[in-house]
Amino acid sequence: MKKKVIIIVVVAAAILAVVFATNKEGKVLFSGQKTEESSSKDTSKGTDTAEDKNEKKKDDGSKNDTGTEKSTDKTKSSSSTEKSTSKKKSTTEGTKVQDTGETFGKKGSLPYTIPDTSLQIQKIAGYKGVFIEDGSDKKVSNVTAIALKNTGKEKIEYADITVKRGKKKLEFKASAIKAGATVVVQEANKTAYKEGTYSDCQAQVAYADEFEMSKDKVKVTDNGDNSLTVKNISKKKIVSIRIFYKYYMKDEKAYVGGITYNAKVEDLGAGKSIKITPSHYVSDSSKIMMVRTYDEKN
Repeated sequence: MKKKVIIIVVVAAAILAVVFATNKEGKVLFSGQKTEESSSKDTSKGTDTAEDKNEKKKDDGSKNDTGTEKSTDKTKSSSSTEKSTSKKKSTTEGTKVQDTGETFGKKGSLPYTIPDTSLQIQKIAGYKGVFIEDGSDKKVSNVTAIALKNTGKEKIEYADITVKRGKKKLEFKASAIKAGATVVVQEANKTAYKEGTYSDCQAQVAYADEFEMSKDKVKVTDNGDNSLTVKNISKKKIVSIRIFYKYYMKDEKAYVGGITYNAKVEDLGAGKSIKITPSHYVSDSSKIMMVRTYDEKN
């Protein structure tokens, strides 16, 4: 576990370094203009898996955490969860927002705000290391990555973004983006970064007034050793609890990875506590985004 933790922290910093190393103008353009700088590369090494398809039981009785691209669950939730998700809304109403054909920002440079959304593409660069977004842990070189900022006042539950470079479509998926937050996202299909024409930016965005924290039912404490203590502070047993979290680098003030991880606890009695060690959680380098409770196991 200690070796894994070190790798996670190093790789998170490396991803941010390569994306933010590009100059402020960005030189990534729409409308037929070419970039002026060559591909940016990084020599950093990998990170943890983004999604574990096969759950493993922990020695401490906790459930294995999994990654999620959309932080909402399809399972039936408790009343507190339903209250939270009912506030979710989308300015796109389920349809993609077409780019107007304008350039990436003033004089064709970044940052570029995606039309009819609060999302702003601040940087585009290449990344070399372990791929984060699908949990494959596959080593990649020069994969396209973007620094994406939510410039609005509402939180974003999830966002699916596509951009064309010539005839090639690039796709970026991100979830749990707070108002004002920046997240570094790798291209979903591992498409290589290179000079070219970027156009036809589209986005599906679901907004949320709040991210449910279930503070009246659950207390989550970071123990400082990459573990969490989860306590049921309600007066009845909670069937299922999910804790959603993301990597966060304080110095760069940015989240790393479009995906949002979640750790699960089941059948926690009233007043009871349990210590869990989520496989992707890193004390001082992770932030809890949501805590949700459910009436059924999921």
